[in-house]
Formats: sequence, structure tokens, C-alpha cells
Amino acid sequence: MKETFKTLVGTSRKTSKRMRVHQGWWRTFVLGEEEGESSKDNPACNVMKNGEGSKVNFLTKNIRQVVRETLESRDKYDSGIMNTKRLHNNLLSSQPATFNFFAEFKLDKVLAKSFLEYYIPEVTEVLDVKFEYVPKFAEIGDNSAFDVVFEFKIGDGLGLFGLEVKYIDDFSAKPSNSKLYYGQKGNKNYDNYFRIFSNSRSEFLKDYEDYVESKKFNQLFRNQLIAEKALSSGKYDYIVTGLFTPEGHKIKEAQEFQSILKRGSEKFKIITYWDMIEKLQKLDLSKEQRKWTMLLWTRYSAVELSEKIYKLY
Repeated sequence: MKETFKTLVGTSRKTSKRMRVHQGWWRTFVLGEEEGESSKDNPACNVMKNGEGSKVNFLTKNIRQVVRETLESRDKYDSGIMNTKRLHNNLLSSQPATFNFFAEFKLDKVLAKSFLEYYIPEVTEVLDVKFEYVPKFAEIGDNSAFDVVFEFKIGDGLGLFGLEVKYIDDFSAKPSNSKLYYGQKGNKNYDNYFRIFSNSRSEFLKDYEDYVESKKFNQLFRNQLIAEKALSSGKYDYIVTGLFTPEGHKIKEAQEFQSILKRGSEKFKIITYWDMIEKLQKLDLSKEQRKWTMLLWTRYSAVELSEKIYKLY
């Protein structure tokens, strides 16, 4: 077992290392799957060899169904990025985590409404749940997209709740091999970003550069630009954005971002993995749904279960 962990764990940050070991424990002792590689000849405890075939990176058959349907419905012009190999094989990726936490809602809109009411109490109906999604009319000129979106109604009004999902990953702030931030003056998206920002200037409490030239804020700011552009289209009456993340990961940055938006606590929600699991378990769940919440807890929160393995490192 220790040999399968050696390559990557020893060089990871403490939090990343802890989660990497836990996912390696899940792969080995829960799934019984053979170890794969993060890159050529680079074995990684948190990567499976045949996830495309086994589909076991996803916790339930419902989730596997939603993943399949989502991949089948996407085309090359859609915003956002879905690397199918990483999606199926990398247990530490935030993209399979997104499906594991939210895909059940796509097949049970009543459950989705009950969950969403914790954060948007006025919601009267959930219409759909979408992944790696941005409305075509709200695209901002790059690949930015919400990791998961709830489309909902409040009475006759239409709303959208879009979340950025993290696991151990950082916020993205610069294109690959670029010294400039997304939307910084000199970046190809500057004019488009700045126009959207200017058209919704009253919703931002700081200057443009304070958002776009910040590693902490740039990605969340881009999501907010999507929201403001979608709202200005007239199709949506309500837009809420937010961050979904493990306890202690990027929370301070999200709180700071929330504080520099007008009505930030209303417009931008911060939800932790444990907060979601705890709230789900208070709902009227079926046996299979309750089992799903227990699997979420075991895989993403109960790191004490892999403590003996972690201590080897």
C-alpha cells in the first residue's frame, strides 16, 4: 500500500497530501481499483487505471447516469472544460466531486428544492440542474463556466444559482504561460470584462483592478461577470453565485470577496462540504438517498478513516 502512495504524497502540501492519501485509501480499500498514473510513468495513489470502464468514481447509479447524459449532451462549442479521462479516473479532482454532490438533484427536483431552500428560502420550484454550464447569452469570451447551476423559480420569476466547486485546487487567475491575469489590461478579454463590469458598476464595491488583478478574486469575479451579464439579458430575474468547498479551504478568500460585493451575503453564498451533508441529512430522504449522504461523508469528510495510512507518511 505504501508503495502506491510514495510518488506524489511526499511532495504535496499538507492539506493536499492529507486528501490525496484519503482518496488513495478509498481507491484501494473501498473500490479495490488498480492504481493509475497522473502522467506518463508517474503513478498516483488517487488515480484509477480503468475508471472509464468501471465508472466507480461516482457514488451511485443515478450519478453515473447524469454524468453519461451530461457528456453526451455537450458539444465542442460549450464553455467550460470536461476532461473525460480525469473525470473518470482522478479521485482528487473537483469535477467528479461536483457530480457526486449535486447530480442526484438533477433526477429529483423536489429534493433539490428542499436543499436550495436553505440558501434561497423563497424558491418555489427547481427546473433543472446543469454541470459546467453558462447560458450562451451570458458567456464572457473565455471558457469560464459555473461548475454546477440550479435553474429555479420564485413565483413567476426565473432564477439561476451558479457555484464554483473546489476540492484541493486553487483558484485560476491567469491563462497558461501568461504573466497577465484574465481580463487584465493587455489580456484579450479586457474590453469585454470591463464593459460588463462598467454596465453593472453599482454591484461592485471596489475598482475593476482590485478584482481582476487578484489571485484570490479573479476566478470568482469572472463568475460574477457571467451572473451580471445573464441578469442584464432580462431572461433571469434572480442570480446568485457562490463557492462550494471543503471546510477551511478558500473560505477566507470567499468571505473577503463576498464583502466587496453590494448585498454580498445575498448574492454570493459560501457552502462547505460538511454543511451540505449535514443539511441533507435533516431532510426527508429515501433509504438510497440517505446512503448517498453517508458515502459523501465517508469519501470527502471522514479523513479519520484513513488516519493509519496517513501516519505512514
